[in-house]
Amino acid sequence: MPPKTKKSQSLWHKCENCSCILNYKDVDIHIDYCQQSTSERPYGFIDNFVLYSFIDDFSYKEILPPSCTNYAKDLVFLSQSAMQLCGFSIGYPVLVETSHYTTVLKAWPTLEGSLTSVGLFFEEIEIRSGLKLDSNRVKVSKLPMKPYTASEVYFNIIPTDDDDIPNFESEIPHLSYRFKDKLLHSNMFLIIPFYGKKVKIKINKFNRIEEDIANNFQQMNLNIVFYTITENSIWINEEINKEIKTKELSPLKIGGYESMISELTQNIFYTLSQKFNYKEQRCSPYCILLYGPSGSGKSYIAQYLTNISQKPSINIQGSELFSKFYGETENRLRIVFQEIKSKVPCVVVMDNIETLGSKKGNDQERRVLSTLLSLFDSIRFLPVVIIATTVDPDVLDPALRRPGRLETELEINIPDKMDRFKILKSLIPETVLQSELEEVAEHCHGYVAADLVSLVDKALSKTLMTTSERNISAEDLLWAFTQVRPSAMRELQVHVPTVKWNDIGGGQEVRLKLEQAVEWPLKHGESLKRLGIKAPKGVLLYGPPGCSKTLVAKALATETNLNFISIKGSDIFSKWVGESEKALRDLFRSARKVAPAIIFLDEIDALGANRGSSTSNTVHERVLSQLLTEMDGVNPLDGVVIVAATNRPDCIDKALMRPGRLDRLIYVPLPDYETRWQILKIQFEKIPTKDVSIEEIAKKTDGYSGAEVVAVCTEAALAALQEEMNAEYVQMSHFESALASVTARTPQSLLNLYEDYRKKLITCK
Repeated sequence: MPPKTKKSQSLWHKCENCSCILNYKDVDIHIDYCQQSTSERPYGFIDNFVLYSFIDDFSYKEILPPSCTNYAKDLVFLSQSAMQLCGFSIGYPVLVETSHYTTVLKAWPTLEGSLTSVGLFFEEIEIRSGLKLDSNRVKVSKLPMKPYTASEVYFNIIPTDDDDIPNFESEIPHLSYRFKDKLLHSNMFLIIPFYGKKVKIKINKFNRIEEDIANNFQQMNLNIVFYTITENSIWINEEINKEIKTKELSPLKIGGYESMISELTQNIFYTLSQKFNYKEQRCSPYCILLYGPSGSGKSYIAQYLTNISQKPSINIQGSELFSKFYGETENRLRIVFQEIKSKVPCVVVMDNIETLGSKKGNDQERRVLSTLLSLFDSIRFLPVVIIATTVDPDVLDPALRRPGRLETELEINIPDKMDRFKILKSLIPETVLQSELEEVAEHCHGYVAADLVSLVDKALSKTLMTTSERNISAEDLLWAFTQVRPSAMRELQVHVPTVKWNDIGGGQEVRLKLEQAVEWPLKHGESLKRLGIKAPKGVLLYGPPGCSKTLVAKALATETNLNFISIKGSDIFSKWVGESEKALRDLFRSARKVAPAIIFLDEIDALGANRGSSTSNTVHERVLSQLLTEMDGVNPLDGVVIVAATNRPDCIDKALMRPGRLDRLIYVPLPDYETRWQILKIQFEKIPTKDVSIEEIAKKTDGYSGAEVVAVCTEAALAALQEEMNAEYVQMSHFESALASVTARTPQSLLNLYEDYRKKLITCK
């Protein structure tokens, strides 16, 4: 009914025949058109709460105050009485239709024009529709139903005459805020100001959120479907997305880790092939946490699994989501997970997840963690694969590692010999380097995947410097091996010594026992298993000082190509409670990573003194307990052999000496005549001598240790220089002088102690 005011009664008239409401001055014309189609009536009127009229081009600068001119393009101006008759309130979204376009604008009252005028701005309409207005007929009505909520908006940039098209990708995250609460539809055009230019984009399609799916049947008969833009709506440039997708699907070469990748592939394909039912909700996501040392290939494996899945992928970088503004980081996380929900089934890669889920953090990081946990729970019934990576899983909050979230944890270990060879093979497919690759792979202990890539890059650079071909030669590959340091050893003083058996005189019996304990299990492991022999975990070398116990351990590491880690008491003990045990625990963990390796515990009596003795204290006992646990605890020492040395075996705790820890006890005695002769021969290869009898010196050094025999040679050379600075030879007289000054210093009491200890061991057996 028309408004019950005197003004409205004199201005509006309701036809009794067709029930339309029209301007009182158009009553005479209406008599001729009353029974005709509404599209043929040359005047404005209201029928069934719908306004049929004509467009007037208004000047918004005269209608709106200066502070509101930015909103002019979103408004349709109607008379206040027409708004009342149609049931429109101020700011109410109404459907505006012409013969060429349809859009949604907000109703706004005005005193300009007639009662039935529809005020629009032609320039804005033409921009919105992409069409020139050839008719000013217009229909204004209420929206037939509530619009969908857009989760994704797909668009592309329309080329212009300007060849300098700006990179619009950086503006995409801000479009949701620019068009927040606006109603858009497919095939419409928008103009976006971009650094002094206007970029024209076309809306191609939308994806809606799940709760809107129930409205499907209500809009089935509508030609145009409208979507409400929220701050969580994700804008996707289809051209850029197409390029990224093509790049992601490029084939990746990967070597090694076949069993782990096969298992992951099967679980991923099973998860992504599940049929999701919104009512039953029987799907379950597959969430994996890949952890391992930096450069081990966690991110590369995640990208490889993403590519072979052939599903939409989303990459989340925690550092890029963080913002200094309150609540902004949590909002960005919600937007990302909303995108995940809109793309199911999909694969999500979360690199360095510790930046979002650390168990230690400030108030902002705890809020982010809380948001992340709730978002993980929001996808628990969706066919989604989440692959998260981290260097240290212990820094993650335990709530993130429970079942239902990151429930599957896989460690990317440092590759073994076979994995290293396969990684190198994937990087250098030439078959001519087969033997060289095997040799390099065998000696690359502690190399992670990134180290192997760097090795190949250096070899290729060396090749290109000498030739124009890209075929890597064997010489360049072996040269590059000497230039790359393994990443897994950077925090350790790990090295492969250069001492060989030929550098040590005598000691054949000690050498044989060490080879049986260390080298045989590595090189002849199958033979030992066939006879039921379990490889020893540790060897104790004991004997007088200066008898080459440390030198023998180094030579063993050199001859067997093992990494050599030496532990000193000063490197372990700390004044802080628990730090000594932690240092020992970290060292054994690192040794497992760089296996095969030898851990050399020199002067082990300082670390493993008898508990309860006068030299023992609380710190020593805690360190000893940790050492016992590491040597024979839950975590096995695969590929790691303990070689300990001491001068006082009687001071070592008995728990260290039992089988399963220091299995083999090897006595390194003072060198006999034959051994002293060999030591002197090795030294004489370095010292020029004349008329010197090795046999005589070997006889006169009875009771000397190996170090003392070497000291005799050094003292003789110094005596020759003291006599004549330009001396060319060391003579027998110089050795006699050296024997007079360097005497045997091993007391008989200490030798008796070793003899009693050996007899005690034999008696116990």
